[in-house]
This record gives sequence, C-alpha cells and structure tokens, in this order.
Amino acid sequence: VQPDGGRHPRYRALHCLRSQHAGRWPELHTVPSLQRHRASHSTTLRALRASDSRTRVVTSHIEEVLQRFVLADVYFSTSGDEWAADYHWLSHKNVCDWNDKTHGVFCNENKQITALSMPESHLYGTIPQDIGLLSNMETINMSKNRVAGTIPKSIGIMSSLTELDLSKLGVKSPSLCIGN
Repeated sequence: VQPDGGRHPRYRALHCLRSQHAGRWPELHTVPSLQRHRASHSTTLRALRASDSRTRVVTSHIEEVLQRFVLADVYFSTSGDEWAADYHWLSHKNVCDWNDKTHGVFCNENKQITALSMPESHLYGTIPQDIGLLSNMETINMSKNRVAGTIPKSIGIMSSLTELDLSKLGVKSPSLCIGN
C-alpha cells in the first residue's frame, strides 16, 4: 500500500511514467520531461533499465523503484565508479542489501531506506536533489568525502532525519529546517 493512497507527487510521477509505457521503462527520447532533466537522470534511468529485467521493474512496488532511482542518482552524481567500495550498488539485490554491514544503505523491517552511511568512501561530485524523496531516512553520513556544491534543500523535507553528517566536505549549507 502506498502512503497517502498514492496521491503524493513522487508516486504519481513514477506511476504515470510507468503506466504510459505499458509498465516498462520508456525510451529516453519518448519522454520530453526527462530530456529537460540534468544528465544524471538520463544516466540513472538508462542504468535502471539495463540492470533491472523487465519483470523486476513491472512487478516491483513503486516505492522500491523510487528508492532504486534515487540511489542510482546518488551513485552517478558522486562518481560511484570511483568509490572505495561498491557496496553492491546497482546490483540486482534489494537496495537494503547494498551495504557491507557497516557502510552503504540500511533499511527498516518494511524495506524502507532509513540510513545512508558512506564516510570516507571516495565520493566525488554533488548530492542530488532527489535524495529528499527518501522520506524515511533517519541518518545520512557522507563525511570525509570530496562532495561539493550546495546541500540539497530537499533534505529539509526529510521529516524522519535525525542525524546528518556532512563534515569535512566542500558543501555549502542553504537555510534548512531539517526533520521534525
């Protein structure tokens, strides 16, 4: 069951995208809105289409697809190919298994992402705005990496977030109200 009956914009957008294309990921040139997004979204969508079989995408719960999309965007936005470890990212495993037991992605019993722990992981790039879509996130630790830019304002809508460690990064902080 989708929170708020699927009325939230993130569910509507992904459901609409999938349903308009018979439950499959569309070709990029057929979705005008994707052409306007930054390059990482195109790369992210291509990676999901390549790594996930059609049956996985068609049978996956929309929240799982959203989580995979956001994490793939984090991967491409922070030069995932150059990370100290891959934590099984972009694998066919459930996103809750994209970790090495101490670093990576961690979930609650409902398979909702609650923690992203990637200190000293050789992340390089920017934190994508999409990260705010992970609404059950309680902890983000990206400390001691080479991430630059501005902290996405979308982090401010993460009502469950209680710990944010972006120490020793080159990021600038906008005015945020984080969590409850």
